[in-house]
Amino acid sequence: MRGETHTIPERTSRIDELLMKRLISLSIFVLFGAVHSAIAQVPGMGMGMGMGAGPTAMDERFYRTVPGIGELVPDVQVVDDRGDPVNIREVATGQYTVLVLGCLTCPPFLRNVPSLETVQRDFAPRGVDFHYVYKPLAHPEYNNYVTPFTLEERLMHVAEAQRRLGSSITWLADPMHNPWHEAMARTPNSELVIDPEGRVAARRTWSDPEALRADLERLVGPVEKRTRIEDLDLPTQPPPPTVAKGVVPRVEMPPTMAGIEVEPVIEEGGVPFYVKLRAEGDESLRTTGTGKMYVGFHLDPLYRVHWNNEAGPVKFSLSVPPGGTVTPAGGEGPVLDVPADADPREFLVDVAMKDTMQPLDLDVFYFACDDALTFCIPVNQSYRIHPQRDNHGRTIRTGADNVPTAGRIPPIQSTWDHHRISTGKLL
Repeated sequence: MRGETHTIPERTSRIDELLMKRLISLSIFVLFGAVHSAIAQVPGMGMGMGMGAGPTAMDERFYRTVPGIGELVPDVQVVDDRGDPVNIREVATGQYTVLVLGCLTCPPFLRNVPSLETVQRDFAPRGVDFHYVYKPLAHPEYNNYVTPFTLEERLMHVAEAQRRLGSSITWLADPMHNPWHEAMARTPNSELVIDPEGRVAARRTWSDPEALRADLERLVGPVEKRTRIEDLDLPTQPPPPTVAKGVVPRVEMPPTMAGIEVEPVIEEGGVPFYVKLRAEGDESLRTTGTGKMYVGFHLDPLYRVHWNNEAGPVKFSLSVPPGGTVTPAGGEGPVLDVPADADPREFLVDVAMKDTMQPLDLDVFYFACDDALTFCIPVNQSYRIHPQRDNHGRTIRTGADNVPTAGRIPPIQSTWDHHRISTGKLL
């Protein structure tokens, strides 16, 4: 009996312990499900590049800084597709308004255009206004597009987007200091729904046509018959054609490279920047002023130009503020057997700057030759390069197939010690 009097409490204790463990496990499971469900109800949460992986740093920045539900839309001035000033708050007052950030190099935006068009077709008759806002390029080089330097060139991108996408949604454009992109926490494809009083009714870091449709059904009521993508017959067009690509191998980039600020020196009455500089620096250069810098010259496809390899290679020179060094201090592009191509001319240099508040100066010479063979002119242009991170720029390049894949740079044999790389000569 004595053994039984000791065994029963022990059994009871073990049973209680097992029950408690199961209750804790069940509670954790239920709590996790509730949290997961709550996150899913927040527009855009978990919709970053790691879809479904939970909120990203960009999500957190967006929901922390962008006006919340019931707050007034930011009082920001942009321009319409003609370049005339437009105030966002005025545009978005008096009716429900949808504002979607986008550009020609943002794959999620481009994929969503047909679906967004179906939403516009269904809810525009109910008085809802729709606007795309053109922003800095998400992935420079995607389909060969490169960063515009002037508002006129950004409006050329808008015209190209209208031509290519065939959407009936109205385009606006951020000015070159990117106030709307900044107000939207520098997201690539965020989406706002604004109520008639100019207050935020819905927001998400990534545009989501189905979630947007649900928002509008809640706000203005459902439609009787949904428009389908196959009903649209959008008059889409392909990107501009180019001459041969994949002729010149890409530079093998060091780690931690990111875009740094490039300031073109624009001369009144000067020729356009047919070729555009892109500069990147590694983390050491951006934080200390000493490190590796990428110098890349990219043809702008909207000018329909190419490298005329029979006219001579691109040449450039670099200078740094007093007390600094750049090695090598210049370079020139490769000499090729093919008469023309459209590959970037890329170089890597070592920079050491004592005063990172002062820019590097770059001068470049090249021949600008149009694809229609109506002109081939010598061009000299200049830039100021600031080693600080470009907060509105991205660091994604593409291969010859124009697919933007981070880190997918075709490797080449390094001959840095001889001051040469296979894409050109460093002087």
